[in-house]
Amino acid sequence: MISILGTGLLGAGLLAAALVGPASAGCCGGEVWDPTAFLNSDVPLVGTSQAGEGSPSAASRPPAAEPEYRSDSFPEGSMLKSLTSVSSSELVVDCSYPGQGETIKGSVSLSVESLLAPDGTLRPLPELEEVLGDSGIAREDRVVVYGQPGQAALALWAMSYLGQEQVKLLDGSLKEWKEAGLPVDSMPASRPGVNYTSRPASDLLANYDYVLSGEAQLLDARSFQEFAAGRIPGASNFDMQQVVEGGRIRDRAPLEEAFSGLSTDRPVVVYSDDLGDASLLWCALELMGYDARTYSWQDWQAHSSTGENMAGNDNSSPVEGAASDQSSRFKRLGR
Repeated sequence: MISILGTGLLGAGLLAAALVGPASAGCCGGEVWDPTAFLNSDVPLVGTSQAGEGSPSAASRPPAAEPEYRSDSFPEGSMLKSLTSVSSSELVVDCSYPGQGETIKGSVSLSVESLLAPDGTLRPLPELEEVLGDSGIAREDRVVVYGQPGQAALALWAMSYLGQEQVKLLDGSLKEWKEAGLPVDSMPASRPGVNYTSRPASDLLANYDYVLSGEAQLLDARSFQEFAAGRIPGASNFDMQQVVEGGRIRDRAPLEEAFSGLSTDRPVVVYSDDLGDASLLWCALELMGYDARTYSWQDWQAHSSTGENMAGNDNSSPVEGAASDQSSRFKRLGR
């Protein structure tokens, strides 16, 4: 997958400007350099005009316009964290597969594979608590996750489900982070283990009975071929290519168009056999202000194999498919 990209590039001289600025811009207690403290400092960018001899004074210039971030355009844009707003008080979590090369300086590694059971579903809560605690992540930490789109979105959803007090998605890739002159390292940071106590947010994870009730709109995040072979009755297939573009989650306007077939007055359940895809679509829906939650195709299949009741009123088998002669009723969103 391509990585989610951010908006706007800073000059490569940003880091250099920070290093030569006041000690308070890059140091913390004990005069130890803090590589991210300059992000919140007043150190100017290299190449920008400064007040001085032969130039207008700062007082005579109009105030600079506030920077505009993509997050400002979304109904729930606070889920996104712009590259230049990351501070040293936040814990950056690299969700890439271990050993992928450079990482954001000071970040800890959390492979999303460690959050999943062998069948691709979410691991039990005690195991998830152990995984996060062993990574040195506390529930009180202000977390910023990054990685490939599905990886980062899965971590965002999983930590939100576990009750992480604050977790955001970095609106940018490692490539853009480096192009902005921000610090990287060859190895992730190491933190001592902690006891992680979750507070599950049940409204982020749908169960079989909820899906069966027909209360929510159902989106299938699998491929159209998989959807055509078998699906939850009443579900619409969503073209996942409409979620990301150019390495990042799409802007508001194209997402509005992609989701135009959905009602904003009803919750949405996203399901797939790939929790990364389901989480990515969940993230896009949440950014657009929908009440969304995820569900696993594996759970639906498990219940269907026992002969339990079907969802909806399609008068078909528990898993609607080609055998039910419903091909003319396929619904696909995002096209």
